[in-house]
Amino acid sequence: MSIIRFFLAFIIVSLWNTNLHAQSCKSINYKETCWIRNDLSSSKLIIFVHGIDGTAAETWSGSVEGQITKWPELVATDRIFDDADILVINYFSTKWSDSPSIQQLTEEFVKHEIVSRKLLSEREDGTLRYQKLLFVAHSMGGLIVRNAINQSRQLAGRTQAIFTFATPTGGSRLANWLSRFTSSESLDDMVQLFKVQYRRNDHGKIVEAQSSFLNKLRDAWRENHYMEDIPSYCAFETRPTVGPARLRSIVVEKRDVEFLCNRVKGLWGDHNSVVVPDDRWAGHKLLTSWYKELYPDRVRVSSIETRDDVVLVQCDTDFYKFEEYVEMQKHLDDLTKNSNFRWRFSTSLPEDWRDGYKTRIWSSDDTIPSVLIMHYSCFQEGGENIAGWNERTKDNMEFLKSIDGTEIRVVFFSRAFNSNKYEIVGENDEPGVRFSKGDGGIKVSIEDLETLRRSYFAPGCRRIFSVPSSKKTLESLNEFVREFKRQTLLAVQANC
Repeated sequence: MSIIRFFLAFIIVSLWNTNLHAQSCKSINYKETCWIRNDLSSSKLIIFVHGIDGTAAETWSGSVEGQITKWPELVATDRIFDDADILVINYFSTKWSDSPSIQQLTEEFVKHEIVSRKLLSEREDGTLRYQKLLFVAHSMGGLIVRNAINQSRQLAGRTQAIFTFATPTGGSRLANWLSRFTSSESLDDMVQLFKVQYRRNDHGKIVEAQSSFLNKLRDAWRENHYMEDIPSYCAFETRPTVGPARLRSIVVEKRDVEFLCNRVKGLWGDHNSVVVPDDRWAGHKLLTSWYKELYPDRVRVSSIETRDDVVLVQCDTDFYKFEEYVEMQKHLDDLTKNSNFRWRFSTSLPEDWRDGYKTRIWSSDDTIPSVLIMHYSCFQEGGENIAGWNERTKDNMEFLKSIDGTEIRVVFFSRAFNSNKYEIVGENDEPGVRFSKGDGGIKVSIEDLETLRRSYFAPGCRRIFSVPSSKKTLESLNEFVREFKRQTLLAVQANC
């Protein structure tokens, strides 16, 4: 081992705090691993893990309404998370010089943060100290967490979910380029190498010659059945990182985040800013929606909803991975700054939307939002054929009937409106084709259609709005954004 490598290893061990006492993050300014909340009665723990070339203080720090804050502190003040302790990990890692491999960092993480802190231990009465562990990880931090879970059945058994932000589970093209100029083993572990390389040994037998750390990580996760047992909620960046021309790129692309994930969503921001709090940041909204999806009982303890709230409804359609979805978030952020309403994500609708959908959209039984923004195909269980389209129409009508007496406005967006512009809203804001023909009379009656027309297209109070989604070109994307802004503003300003 070189003197430099020995010195860095010494720093890692020193920085990986082994003090079992509850050090407050504010008291030590996040310089070591620390606690935001450490309630001896809590059985749930949220653990924040930063990525390469960062620290806990730098990674999670931002400004909200002019006040310097850190994401773990926002989580601590949000009532939805008040059932969990919060631990913030700090460790040394760099991409610019000798630094340990992710495997070495994982071993230190398990030894000094999990084992030494007795996070998996029992209390004196024999109950588990923490029965439920959840990880919020940025970039390489997500790889350390997955690797640790792969190597510890006990840790895996306690892990309820992992929430990763810009984690390169599929590698990073930027890491491929940077690894040529640095001796960082951590960076080497994040290069893209999807093919296993083979060679013949001295006996002529074909053997594995090279398989990347990430290949082995992914294979182990699947072999351990963690895709089924440990939900992975993953967010990806959508903006280039600011820097020299060669470095001004998407550090971790969507396709490299999607590996091993059960839920995937895009966020407006670059590689670092997707976890940095600010006034236009949706990262906390997304984490909140995922947490409520995981623990439906937490929905009822959310902050009081006002009549001006707008809900971006999530479902399993692929649209939510596309660029338009991120542009929608940005526009809602812009509107928030210039109006009285707030916006948030819903939790993901179940496969059968009728299965308690209100608990995933409403914040409580007696407080409902003003505007719902949702994909038209959230209600399509069938395929892209006449039967599937009729099912979508029927379910849409059933959904609209279920919220008929609420005065909620609904903004639908879909590619279906590209081929039939007047599917939902006709010319001159009159009822569209489906409010006249329904699904061909199979299950939607004329009486139901007439009721819906009166309710959603009342004079001076239209409650249905439609936006055609784009065709994956820059021009079409810009057109979608313009129309989405226009229709959303109409929905927000509608005086019903």
